Amino acid sequence: MPGFVNREAELAAVERAFDSSRAELVIVYGRRGVGKSELLVRALEGHNGLYYQATTEVMPQQLADLAAELQRAALGPMVGQFASSSDFFDALVTLAHLAPDRPFPVVIDEFPYLAEAERGFETILQRWWDRNHRTTPTLKLFLAGSSVSWMQEHTLAEHGPLQNRRTGQLEVLPLDFRDAALFYPHLDLADRVRAYGVWGGLPGYLRELDPTLGLWENVAQTVLRPEARLAVEPDWLRFTDLRADRLYTSIVRAVAMGAQRPSDIARAVGYSGAAEVIPPLNRLTQAGIIERTASLTVREEGRTPARYELADPFLAFWYRFVDPRRGAVRRVRTATASAGIAAEIAAEIDTYIARNVFENLCRAWVWSAAARGNLPQDLRIGDVGTWWGSRNGDQDEIDVVAISPQRKGVLYGECTWSVAPMDLRDLAGLRAGIAAAAKDIPPIDRPWRVLFSRSGFHGDLLQEASDPENRILLVDLDHLYA
Repeated sequence: MPGFVNREAELAAVERAFDSSRAELVIVYGRRGVGKSELLVRALEGHNGLYYQATTEVMPQQLADLAAELQRAALGPMVGQFASSSDFFDALVTLAHLAPDRPFPVVIDEFPYLAEAERGFETILQRWWDRNHRTTPTLKLFLAGSSVSWMQEHTLAEHGPLQNRRTGQLEVLPLDFRDAALFYPHLDLADRVRAYGVWGGLPGYLRELDPTLGLWENVAQTVLRPEARLAVEPDWLRFTDLRADRLYTSIVRAVAMGAQRPSDIARAVGYSGAAEVIPPLNRLTQAGIIERTASLTVREEGRTPARYELADPFLAFWYRFVDPRRGAVRRVRTATASAGIAAEIAAEIDTYIARNVFENLCRAWVWSAAARGNLPQDLRIGDVGTWWGSRNGDQDEIDVVAISPQRKGVLYGECTWSVAPMDLRDLAGLRAGIAAAAKDIPPIDRPWRVLFSRSGFHGDLLQEASDPENRILLVDLDHLYA
């Protein structure tokens, strides 16, 4: 198992804060299991600083723990215990002044726990910062939290106590599908896509995998045993981020089961109209649980209907396949029983992967290829999304659409998760889709077309793509993971 994967950009951002000539108050946030703590611990290596992970204990106990952490780090002389949070903050200033020629980093992990332990804690922090940050330029304070909605409301929002105090923010995102695959290099390429559809990109989940086991053996072991942590992980998420509200859980389940439009979601949870679910959908979106997507358009007046999907592949998988089998999972007593449930899911998974996973990976590939300089030189990408609309009463959709910074359609793509190779009929269908989308996304004279295939391409399509003038890109799984 890799220990620390591809956080170069995040580490560089932390190092810039360390090296700056001013005091820093940086907000670090992201889903539980995304790797915030490991990132910050890694960044502290080689620096004399404090790392404290807050708990749900009362403030006197946490103040005692903070004093013990400072003593353990041997950062300077400490006398007795802290009588108040103000004493702790004042001690940080004293310690920072002891070494004025080097940064003094302080990390408070799971900051919401500490803030909620004392009434008015954030205001105390705000006033302390206002008094001291100009005279203590070596102080580098990082406040980290996994409750995304809380962090947004209390540390990032304009009306929060720390308004205009933070000097930066760092959102730690899940690993992309390539980096996630470093946790299961023994799987074949198709199973790597499926694995991403199961565990997503959270290192905290991926470390549960056993590299000596196959895909479905790992599913059985990490998700389908009642004692497995991931078997109940969404319940903990509901407790920490959704405040145990059954409506939010019901909406998440409805979206995972395929309801994407607000009207469909409302019907699935027993409401009469879409307007009733918009506020909870907005909160779920703000918390990073659900993503809102709209059909890509460059028309200024264009307002397209929104679709909703779960932002995290593991949550989507769990609510789609595990939650309906919750009773069976609880009764699992043997490896054979969990393997039986895994076999049921395996029989259904490819239909799910085709629609809910593979298309997202293909869109991510376009961004990644652009960033790495692996697209044709004349192909400049300003945005990537999808398009849907109607043509002669039928629904039409283009899986991948990329527009240029000048707001022209430059690349259009079709994704097929099928055991059959793609052929010229797929190219013809994409050509028709481009024409149908032209009212929303005017294409350049000769847009690039890209076909993504699980199972390769027929010879006729390979011949057509071999002529550079046809501007056709063919991406199979080897290219997807290259």
